[in-house]
Amino acid sequence: MAIPSEWTDPEGDPLGPESTWGNWGLSERREFLALFVDRVSVARGVGRGRNANTAERVAVHWVEAPAE
Repeated sequence: MAIPSEWTDPEGDPLGPESTWGNWGLSERREFLALFVDRVSVARGVGRGRNANTAERVAVHWVEAPAE
């Protein structure tokens, strides 16, 4: 699968309202992300508010490359 050149135009915003992403609905966005992301997990927080350490709690589980 090749990424269309209009998605990587250096002059435009790839996530802006006029972009391919901006014109997709929720189901199309999920299908696209499923090509790269298996799941996202969020661990329990130790604190609240400023002490929540959100970045440390979120883990992205990437799709593994198919075995050759």
